[in-house]
Amino acid sequence: GPITYAVDCAMLRTLADLVDESTANLEGYDYARVLQRVEEFFWRFCDDYLELVKGRRYGEQGASAAASANSALVCALSVLLRLFAPFLPFVTEEVWSWWQAGSVHRASWPTRAEIEALLPEQDEAGRASDQATYEWAASVLFEVRKQRSEAKQPLKVPITKVSITADLAQVALMPQVEADLKAALRVLAFECT
Repeated sequence: GPITYAVDCAMLRTLADLVDESTANLEGYDYARVLQRVEEFFWRFCDDYLELVKGRRYGEQGASAAASANSALVCALSVLLRLFAPFLPFVTEEVWSWWQAGSVHRASWPTRAEIEALLPEQDEAGRASDQATYEWAASVLFEVRKQRSEAKQPLKVPITKVSITADLAQVALMPQVEADLKAALRVLAFECT
């Protein structure tokens, strides 16, 4: 389905930037930089994005919300496997074979255009808003996990209420990501001031 959620769009635009950077660095023979940047993206993708969209992907927010997450995840998996293929040839080939025909090493190199073709047309302000929404969600996710860890509270225990103190611009982003954050953090309610 169409990719419509701000966090999905922001993640894919960041991935498109990574593709451009990786392509330029490979052409400049800076292989170590490519691997470093792809790994950095991958771990943030796993720590933040996957956790944020897990509930939505499984349909907790309806079919269109799940479709947006699924489409973004399929694109990201395809692109990441192709970016990692020069460095992890056997692993990427195996994972590619689970869901794609042929070899990952014969697949075309990912491009910005391939990723952006899946995204809705937006002006610069819309793109900046998507990015701010994603960064806000990731920061809330991090902070609640940190507080939970410091309190030695298991992740499976639901939290009744989380109070967030932030500026008005950040609080205004909360409705776009609240359902994702509730599912990822097992929070029953957020209170923003």
